[in-house]
Amino acid sequence: MIGTFNSQFQIPNNPGQTPLAGISAINGTPISAVNSADLNEHQTEGSQFGAVSFLHSADDLNFQITAFTKYSTLHYHPDEIGDLAFTGIAENAFRSSFASGLQADGSYRLSDDHTLRAGLLWTGEHVTAETNSNVLAQTGTDAGGNPIFATTTTNVVADSEKTGWTYSVYVQDEWKIVPDLTLNYGGRFDVVNGFTEGDQISPRVNAVWQATPSTVVHAGYASYFTPPPLELVATSAVNLFANTSAAPASTQNSPIKNERSQYLDAGVIQDVLPNLKVGIDVYYKYSRNLLDEGQFGSPVILTPFNYNVGYNKGVELTTSYQLGHFSYYGNLAIAQQKAEGINSAQFSFDPADLAFAATHLINTDHSQRMTASAGVTYSEDGTKYSADILAGTGLRDQPGNDTINEGTVPSYEQVNLGVSHRFDEVPGGALTVSLNLINALDETYLLRSGTGIGEFTNQFGPRRTIFAGITKEF
Repeated sequence: MIGTFNSQFQIPNNPGQTPLAGISAINGTPISAVNSADLNEHQTEGSQFGAVSFLHSADDLNFQITAFTKYSTLHYHPDEIGDLAFTGIAENAFRSSFASGLQADGSYRLSDDHTLRAGLLWTGEHVTAETNSNVLAQTGTDAGGNPIFATTTTNVVADSEKTGWTYSVYVQDEWKIVPDLTLNYGGRFDVVNGFTEGDQISPRVNAVWQATPSTVVHAGYASYFTPPPLELVATSAVNLFANTSAAPASTQNSPIKNERSQYLDAGVIQDVLPNLKVGIDVYYKYSRNLLDEGQFGSPVILTPFNYNVGYNKGVELTTSYQLGHFSYYGNLAIAQQKAEGINSAQFSFDPADLAFAATHLINTDHSQRMTASAGVTYSEDGTKYSADILAGTGLRDQPGNDTINEGTVPSYEQVNLGVSHRFDEVPGGALTVSLNLINALDETYLLRSGTGIGEFTNQFGPRRTIFAGITKEF
């Protein structure tokens, strides 16, 4: 399997912004001539990947071995004057990642009651970050103690590279204790050596009970070990920007950490009527060094950071119906994630937010109280018609003087339509052609307002978009 992806996009402007205090001109351009509605920021991204797999199945043994490689790049091109005027820094930022690895998974039927599963994953990744930034040196302060900046730019270069390695193995036994009760138990061992180092043995256990012919009950526990994404970790020294327009409000920069978490889950799936299933699932997760990601500058590059502790809890409701050519699904999720104490990359945050989060549980920026989705499909003679809707109460923001992430952006709804047809009588194998209309009603809705913690700018859902696709089987 091989694939490639390349994109170019313009960063949306945010009209009505006030230039950074203390800047009067930039390289001959007076600050009064700079308008935040007329900036020209753009970003390019690309990724190429390939994978080769060998699959084998014989009697009681099944296994798959896959070798893979991937190269990805991201390049942010600033508006040299505009970025400086409104953020104090114009970053020409380039990131690249070259990763290769090997994954193997297999299962062996030991007996009628036991099936052994095991696997391993090895990955090596080399990442580079090249950042060439224009800033304005601080030349003094005004009568109120506020900084005054030079009118010509100073260049700051911050480059880094790192090679990281991850190793993972797991083993699991599926034990059919009785015909209606199955227990899966096992463990996983992970080792990481990159911007962070660490290892963990993670036990897992879950049970599935066919309580009645129409009722399935499940429950489980798992321990997780999650290192930060190597390609996203920022390592620039904070002191590089001291006494400039890009000087951070805080100079604290504790190193990024691995997340370690405990997860509990239980649920029931019930056949209510013929062809109609209803399910409910509840979960709870406790994390140490909870990993989150934020956008802390104009480049659309997420930067990971940690909270000291994090708590996730929620309930999910599901329904599905299948009758002949018609099918339906519906989902509703109610969730909450709160965290306390930002303990890495603190320089990215406002000191007041750091102080509040140190002693209070706050909502994380990506948590949404309620999310719902539903869809229908109808298939006949190789043609499938579909319609679905996605809705939510809105992600977190911090309007006015509200407590961090206590507010939300407005709720939203998005309707998608699709049609596809499978042509079976095609030389070499079937051919499927599809057409999808995303956001059919062209609703304009806000995902993020740029006011929550870890958010830098407004972000919106997709406008009305048409996607066409072709799938060929050989």
